[in-house]
Amino acid sequence: MIDDDDLPERMLRLETKVAYQDKLIAELNDVVVDLNRLVAELNRRLIAAERLIRNEFERRDMPIEKPPHY
Repeated sequence: MIDDDDLPERMLRLETKVAYQDKLIAELNDVVVDLNRLVAELNRRLIAAERLIRNEFERRDMPIEKPPHY
């Protein structure tokens, strides 16, 4: 059985734990938001790089022809 004298101390410990957990959740959320922004930026840059490379290869495509010495 719970002693009534222990109740305020137990409540204080629980409130302290919840406060630390709330702080940790907020910090982890900030990390997730930052990583999401980074992934979005890297995705945009990857798409731009793919487009640039594709355009460069399309520009350089040469028709397949037999060399003149055949």
